[in-house]
Parts: sequence; C-alpha cells; structure tokens
Amino acid sequence: MNKCGLQQIDFINSTDQIQVEKVGCFTGSVEEVHEFIKDLIRTDDRSAKISVDNSRERLVNCNIVGNEACFTIKLFQTPNSLPTFFTSSSECHYDVLLIYSDNQVNPIYINALKNQLVKALNVFNKKEIKQINALNPLLSHLTKQYLLDNICLEDIVIVIREHLLLEKLNLVLSLFKLGLKPKNCFFVAKDDKTLFVNRVASYLSEHGVRVIKSQKITQDITEEISQRYSKKKIIVLDDGGDMIASLARIAKKFKMELFPIETTSKGISLIQSKFPLLKVIDLANSSIKVNQSRNIAISSVIRIRDILRHKKLSDEYCHVIGYGKIGRWMASLLREIGLKVTISEVSEKLRNKAKDDGFTVFSSAKDAFAHQRHKLIVGCSGARTVSEREVLYLGNESYFVTVSSQDFKGLIEYLNKNAKFDSLEGIGDLYQISGKKIFMIAHGHAVNLHLSEGVSEPEYDDFTSLMFKTVIEVGRSVSSNSPIDVALFDVEDQCKLIQSIQKELSEEEKIDA
Repeated sequence: MNKCGLQQIDFINSTDQIQVEKVGCFTGSVEEVHEFIKDLIRTDDRSAKISVDNSRERLVNCNIVGNEACFTIKLFQTPNSLPTFFTSSSECHYDVLLIYSDNQVNPIYINALKNQLVKALNVFNKKEIKQINALNPLLSHLTKQYLLDNICLEDIVIVIREHLLLEKLNLVLSLFKLGLKPKNCFFVAKDDKTLFVNRVASYLSEHGVRVIKSQKITQDITEEISQRYSKKKIIVLDDGGDMIASLARIAKKFKMELFPIETTSKGISLIQSKFPLLKVIDLANSSIKVNQSRNIAISSVIRIRDILRHKKLSDEYCHVIGYGKIGRWMASLLREIGLKVTISEVSEKLRNKAKDDGFTVFSSAKDAFAHQRHKLIVGCSGARTVSEREVLYLGNESYFVTVSSQDFKGLIEYLNKNAKFDSLEGIGDLYQISGKKIFMIAHGHAVNLHLSEGVSEPEYDDFTSLMFKTVIEVGRSVSSNSPIDVALFDVEDQCKLIQSIQKELSEEEKIDA
C-alpha cells in the first residue's frame, strides 16, 4: 500500500514514484460512471488497453496501459456532500483520483489529461442543469411567458457584477433562452467562496460568457469592457455599485450608453455620492428586496453558528454594527440564540428604534468596545466602520463576521500589514497582534456566502425574478430603439406583478397537492 492507502497498480513497479492527485468529484449512477469514463478517455495510442472494474464496493477502477502512458483513474464512492437536488437514490458521489508513475507517463500527455478531467468534472451536466433550473420556479414561469410574447434580446449587451450562485446561473440561462448572445454577456464575479463558484464559472465560460473573478473592478476590466462594447447600449446589473461607477467614468469617452440597475443599498449610496446626476434603477429599496432582509439574516446566523459550531456563544457579548434592514434582523436573531447583543448606529432615528427594541445602543463601535469586551462583532452597515483604532479595545479572542463585506476592510488592511497571519481552512483568517487573537470569519466576505449558497434559491426566487424582469423590460426598450427613461421606471409595479404571479403559482401548487 502507498501512503494514500491505495493498492499498488499492477503495471507500476514498487520502486516507482507514484503520484496521486484528486482532480474533482462526480455524481451519478454506476451506468453513468461507465459512460463518463468511456466519453472522457480518448487516446491516439492504438496499443492502449482500457479496462474498467467496479467489482469492489464503493470503487470504480479504470486502468489505461499504452506506449504513451500508463495510469489509473479511480472513483471512490464517498458520503454525498452535495445538496439533495443533485442526487437520487440510484446515484452516488465519487472523488476522482488520477494515479500515475513519473517513470511511465509522457508529461505532456498526463497534463493534458489532467486538464481534460478538471474541465469535464467542473461543468454541470444536462441533468444537473435541469435540476438547478427547477430551483427557481417563478423565474422559469416568467421565462416561458416572455417566450410566448416573442421577446428577443439578440441585440442587447449586459454586464453583470454578482456572486456566482446557482440562481445567477439560472438568471443568465433564462436570458439566453430569450436570445441574449453569450458574447454579449460579461460577468464580473464577486470574490466570495460560494459553494459552486468554480462550477458556475466553468459552465458560463464553456457557453461563451466572459467570466472574470475579481475582488475589485480594475482598470483592466473596464478597458476590456470598453474595447468589446464601445458605442453600445449596455445594461449594467450590479451588486455594490462599483461596476456602474467604473463604467460611468468612461462611458462618454467610449460612447457607451448605460442603463444601470443596482441591487444593494451600499451600491445606491456609492453611485449617488460619485455620480449624483446618474439615473439608476434601484432594486435595493424595492419591497421584494426589503422583504428578503429576514432571509439574508437567517442564512447568515445559520452560517455563523455552523462555522463556530465548536464555540460557546450563548451568554457571550455580541456587537452588531448598523441597525438597518438587515442589522435589525441580525440583532434580533442573535439575541434569540442566546447572545447579549449591543448595537452601534450613526443614525439617531435608528438608534432610538434599537433602544425601543430593547438593545443597549452606542453611536460607534469604538464606544461599544470601550464599554464592554465583545466576543462576536457583526458588520451590517455597508460602510467602513472598524479600523486599527478599535484593536486596543478588543478582548483576547474576537470573532469578526460581516454581512455586507465593507465594515472591516480598514481593519483587515491594518492587520495584513501589522499582525501575524494564518489562514484557517473552512473558517477564514486568524490574526495575532498585541497578545490578541482576531478571527476574520469568511476572510471578511459575506458570511452567508462562505462555502454556501446564501439564501436558498426558492426563497430568493422573487428577487431573482425581479432582476430578470427588470433586465427584460429595459432590454425590450433598448431593442426597439426607444430606450426606457430609467428615472421613470416603476420598480414597485414590477414587484406587484411578480408577487401576483407568485401567489397564483402558490395557489396552483396547493391545488395539485
């Protein structure tokens, strides 16, 4: 046995240096495993012999022996780690390992095979896409309605700044069904470690979408967009405002006409501060998005409790920064699970609201930390609120969690320069400074999107549908050469239509049940 616990492969000598590399995961029935291997293994080496053995429980063994290379692909059945919608009772989840000897492979051949395996295992198959589509029934219904109306988006261009979530994949695929050309879709992905981030990116890229993963909107990104879409009418669907602001700076120079759609309060504030005359369709303050605040808070608290599952939180002090739409829900839920919650808020009106709700309230996080050591600090303000000034007032062990990803950026910049750093797999970052341990959960990104999909797709379906419907209505006007006046676009009318359709679908579901 080698160090990985695998039996030595027959054609590899005991003295050979064996390489074992996990190249991905596969989910399917035994028959589908066979088809996968058959489709995948292509060789120009006519003397190569391929044998597949699944006689041993929980293991499928594929040996390839030829002049160019001798290697094995092993698929080990493992406990299913994917959500239940990806599997049925006849399907299994496999880790896929590539095993070879340095002495018996052509390096070029084996590298090409590795790339082929990674590519094949990263892209969703047809059955998975069908199951993913079913997660957004309202979106699917709207798509069918628009198809009946003969909506065609062939000539529109859309730039998307969003998280690589399954619902966003469904959103783009629905736009494809209505004629959007993949080459006219530019997706700048936010830098979160969502559960299927690589697979969503791979699927979109495979189908012709330009996908860039980037924490910031860099000059390179805006230059590429301007070169691709100069003199075009561009719909910009943004989460955070940075994409809209970056393109607004160069729109005139490159004769681009922008139709901006923003989905976050932070993004609306950013755009208004930098481009006060720019008209933006505001989905952040729509009734549907406001109603999602509870779901976002619930998914965040669940993720906090899961990541810190081995830590005692009940009766510990927790500080929530910001008492807006999400902060209020976060404070309430964290109090419900046993934490002693305090609040800081710059708005006097919201501070008074927090007091009325029974919380101890401060005008700043610094004041709160000076008054009481807090174990858990939760950022919900959408602005930079904590920096090096607050470090002095922290306890020996503090856990920082953000829902907005903005609150702790100043602190992170300071710690990266001055503190000892360790990355903790599946948790985030640990900083040690002046005898204090500071845990930055989810690396300072939104906690509910860390190795997770955030709010469940069906729960978020109405807001995904609102984004989709807004893009369609704007796209329809652009295609007809009578572009919509963004300032006159009534978001609440769209919300009412979506809520009405959702109610009808819900009633139909009850009748069917």
